Amino acid sequence: MTSILRRVRLLLKTWLGALFAPAEDPRQVLEDSSHQHRALLARVEQAQQNIASSRSELEDKTSQVRERLPQLEERARQALTSGREDLARLALQLRQVASEEVQTLEGQVRELEHEEQAIVLVKERLESEIGAFEVRQHMLRARYDTAEAQVRVREAMTGVSDDLTGLGAALELTEQRTESMQAQASAIDELIQLGVLDMPGEIDGEPLMQPLRDDESTVAVEERLAALKSEVGGV
Repeated sequence: MTSILRRVRLLLKTWLGALFAPAEDPRQVLEDSSHQHRALLARVEQAQQNIASSRSELEDKTSQVRERLPQLEERARQALTSGREDLARLALQLRQVASEEVQTLEGQVRELEHEEQAIVLVKERLESEIGAFEVRQHMLRARYDTAEAQVRVREAMTGVSDDLTGLGAALELTEQRTESMQAQASAIDELIQLGVLDMPGEIDGEPLMQPLRDDESTVAVEERLAALKSEVGGV
């Protein structure tokens, strides 16, 4: 039972890892596909060049063999003129072999021409598909870039929204505290007006700075005043 649970957890972990793994960039996928198409086109073009080169070689060889036909026929004619029928027969036999070789070479040339025409069609179709693919590739790349930019903007806006939410909460708390302090100040003013509380500097409604009533204090003040008058008069 434990081993089964361990295997289930392992499979679940693997599945979750694959599920949350970063997705492959589709732009890179498109770029890889474009390279593959270009590589295939290069192979087709190389095959076309090889076929064209082989056809050209066969055509040259066919021309060379064909040029021997009248020469061999002329040799047979000269041999007959000289009374050498055996040489004439040999020349005509060689001419027949050369003629058959020409026919074979011409058949091979025609086959290569057909192959060349077929590969030209393949090349044209492939070039057309590559062109259409690249147009679509540019469109998809632009759409992906736009979507990626939009995601970044949304993420930035989400961060700003969170900041604004926090700022709004702080402002609301400050406003509540301000209103509370203002309410307390108003309540204190009302209590002072009702006489329940004393203003600062008053005790039982009387100012703290009362005129000096003590006789000794009065005498001291008068003495100091007299001394100052004497000093002023002496000056």
